[in-house]
Amino acid sequence: MLLENVNALENLLINTPPMGTFSVEMNNTESLIKKLSKRALKSVMFSDGKPFDTSQLLSFTTTTCIAPKDYVTTINRLLKKAGKEPNFKSESTWFSHVSDFVVKHKTEETTYMRIVRKENSKVKSEIYYKGEQIELSDLFPLFQNSKLPSYKKENFKNTKQAKAGLEIEVDFKVFKLTNIIKLKMNRNVYTF
Repeated sequence: MLLENVNALENLLINTPPMGTFSVEMNNTESLIKKLSKRALKSVMFSDGKPFDTSQLLSFTTTTCIAPKDYVTTINRLLKKAGKEPNFKSESTWFSHVSDFVVKHKTEETTYMRIVRKENSKVKSEIYYKGEQIELSDLFPLFQNSKLPSYKKENFKNTKQAKAGLEIEVDFKVFKLTNIIKLKMNRNVYTF
């Protein structure tokens, strides 16, 4: 089913939230460029003397998810299940809830789909540069002489979840509704 716009997607997610497991395919080019650092990308020169053209970079990701429940409730339920004190409290966030599944940025008009990445789910990524499919590792040699910001994923043992007593991470994610290309849920396929 082809949905016309982001408002149609938002209404679908609010009025017909996914049940159980579902998959989402999205264009995450913007996120990839942020990770690679726009400043570093501008300083990259190819052997032909031409700069790296971010407009020629495309990145798509497909992942399997489950519909989220309230974050604090989820963490406390898992703590209780592990025989630990369910006293986890969340700090304030940058978004406000429209529904369990849809959140809106507090200072911008940007709307996001909020999911929990299913444990052990495979994430399929495809990256294209100038129409040719490449691997993410193909990009890294381009940045050898650039000053990329160091990016360290926080070790799980230092996260709020681990400090509360969880031994596995609950992988909550948000995706801009404008980046979603396809959604398979409730035995239907929606494309945008």
